[in-house]
Amino acid sequence: MIAPDRALRDVRASLRAVVMPELESDRARAVLGATLGILDELAARVTLDGAPARQTAIETIAALPGWERQLAAAGSAAAERVAGAREAAEAALPAEPLRARDEALAAAAAATTAAWEELSEADREQLLNEIRGLTRADIERQKGKR
Repeated sequence: MIAPDRALRDVRASLRAVVMPELESDRARAVLGATLGILDELAARVTLDGAPARQTAIETIAALPGWERQLAAAGSAAAERVAGAREAAEAALPAEPLRARDEALAAAAAATTAAWEELSEADREQLLNEIRGLTRADIERQKGKR
């Protein structure tokens, strides 16, 4: 996913590099110059809605202690990585929901890797099903469908 501010800056760069050299009229160049300035201003003002990220973080943080216990019972060192990411997600959640989501999903990634490498088939499937459900819900939220 491309961040909206980055997308605006990329459009601006393309207009400047591709369209500006083709313009022959001073008026057209002035209009495009103003447009480029507006794109700069918009890019600086873009803020992402933290609500979908916050919900993903909340749901994933709630699931993480169970994953930690399951991984620890299997003797997995990943339990500590998952716990560390959970703590980081919990700390970030009040003020930085996007960072909290990133940390929570990093915990899910660590749990996924450990599940494939270290858990029995039955335990692995149970854990992966939980992770799939949370990931699916996050994707739907990010698409604005939930």
